[in-house]
Amino acid sequence: ARSEPISWASRPDEKIEEFLKTRNVTDLEDITAIIYNLRNLSERHGKRSAEEQLQQQYLKKLERLPGPSELGKTYTQSDENPTFLNHRPPSAEGIPTELLHPVFGQFLDDCASAQPTMDDVQFAVSFSTSMLRYYNSEGDRADRLRNLFADHYVIGLKGSTIRNAITDATWFPDSKSNFMAMNIEVKNEPGRNGDSFIQNIGYYQQYILSHERREMIRLPCFLISVVGPTLSISRAIFGARITIDAHPNTLSFACSSYNTEYFARIFRALKNAIETLREYYSNNIPDIEPEQREFPYLNSFQSGGSRIHFKYRRALNPHLLIFIVDIDVDVNDAPGLPQQLLVKFTRRYGVEAHRECASLGIAPELFGFEVLAGGWKAVVMAYKGDDFKTLLECTFDEKIKTAVKETAVKMHRKGFVHGDLRDVNILYHCQQARDRVDILFIDWDWAGKEGEARYPPTMNPKISRHQNAVAHQLIWKEHDDHMLDIMFR
Repeated sequence: ARSEPISWASRPDEKIEEFLKTRNVTDLEDITAIIYNLRNLSERHGKRSAEEQLQQQYLKKLERLPGPSELGKTYTQSDENPTFLNHRPPSAEGIPTELLHPVFGQFLDDCASAQPTMDDVQFAVSFSTSMLRYYNSEGDRADRLRNLFADHYVIGLKGSTIRNAITDATWFPDSKSNFMAMNIEVKNEPGRNGDSFIQNIGYYQQYILSHERREMIRLPCFLISVVGPTLSISRAIFGARITIDAHPNTLSFACSSYNTEYFARIFRALKNAIETLREYYSNNIPDIEPEQREFPYLNSFQSGGSRIHFKYRRALNPHLLIFIVDIDVDVNDAPGLPQQLLVKFTRRYGVEAHRECASLGIAPELFGFEVLAGGWKAVVMAYKGDDFKTLLECTFDEKIKTAVKETAVKMHRKGFVHGDLRDVNILYHCQQARDRVDILFIDWDWAGKEGEARYPPTMNPKISRHQNAVAHQLIWKEHDDHMLDIMFR
C-alpha cells in the first residue's frame, strides 16, 4: 500500500530520508516525485535565501529613518525603491491591502453597504460636533477623541510608547500581547506640525521594527488621522514592505448635517473591523512561511468537493495581480490538476465566457473561481509556461491570422464576446514546424454574453478600438473583429 504524501518542508535532507524509508523508490512515480521536489526545494531555498537578505536590508533601511514626528515633516521618497508602498509617488504601489488580509476587504464592503445602528448615528453626531470645535491644544483634542472612541468602540485607547516614539492614541486588543490594531494621530488644525499620514506610517514602522513575529504572521492595523475637523482612515500591513492604502474618502465634518448617515456607515464599518481584529489578535495566530507573507492571503480554492491548498511561487508580471502557484497536495490526490497553476485577482471577470471557451479548447483550463471580500475575484487557471507566447512576441503569418480569426468565430458562435482582443491577450503555440497553430484567448475580465456584457468605465484611450467601443456601452462581435483587423493590418 502506498503511504500518505509527504509535506516537503524546509529541510530536504530529512524529508528525503523519510521518503526513502516509507516508500518503494523503484516506483517510477516516486522517483519522479523525488526529482520534482528536489528541484522545487532547491529553487525555494535559493529564493528564500535571497528574500531573507532583501528583508534584512529593508529592515535596516527602516532603522535608518528618523522618528515618526520628524518623518511627518521631512519625508519624501522617489520612484526607485520606495520604502513605503503608500502610492506616493504613483509607482509606490503594492498588492492591495484587502488582498493581504480579509479584514480590509470586509471594511470596504461595509463602507458601501453596512446598515448603521442608532448608536452609530448618535456617535457620528457627537464625534463630528466635537471635532468641529476649536481646541486650545492638540492634547485637548486628542483627549476628547480618546474618550469618544473608547466609549463607542469599547476599546482601551491610550497614548503609548513604541521604541521611544509616543503616540496620541493606540489600541492593543489583547493586554497580554503587543499587537497594535489601531493607531490614531491627531493634529489640532490643518497645516500644523507636518503630515499626519506619513507620521502615522512612522508609528507603524516603529511597531514593525519592535515586533518579534513580524516575519511569521500578518499584522493588519488601521491608521487613523484626525486633523481639525477631518478624519481619514488608512489600512496598513507588512508584506514584502510596509503597504498602506488610504480610504479614498476623507471625512470632512465641516459640511451639511445631512451627511450624518454617511459618517455613521463608515463608523459602523470601522466597528465591525475592530471586532474582527479583536478576535484575530485574541486567538493563537498560526505562523506562515516568511516568503508567503508578501503574497495575497488566499491560499486555497474549491475544486469539486475538495479544498485545494497552494503556495505562491512568484508574480507572473510585477505590475499585474497574477501569480504562479504550486498546489500543496500530492498530485495523485488531486487528479486532473497540474502541479503549477495561475491565480489571477481581478475586480471583474467573465467566468462563464472563460469556462465555456475553455471547454472548446480556446482558453486556458479553468480550475477554480473564488469571490472575495472587497469586491475581488480570484481566478485559478492553467499555467501554460513557455510553450505559449503572446502575439506581441511573434511575427504574423497567414496561418496565425487564420487560426486567430477561427478562434474568434468559435467564441462568437457560442454567443460570447471578449471586448479586449489585443496581441497581449492572445497566446499561440506552433507545433510540428508550424503545421498546426494553437490559439488561446486570455484576460476575460470584460467578456460575457453578447447583448449583456458592457465595457468598463476605465478604458485606455490610446488603444485603437471600434468607434462604438465606449465606456459603459455594450460589447458586440464586430468590435472584436475590428480589433483583430487593426492588429493584422
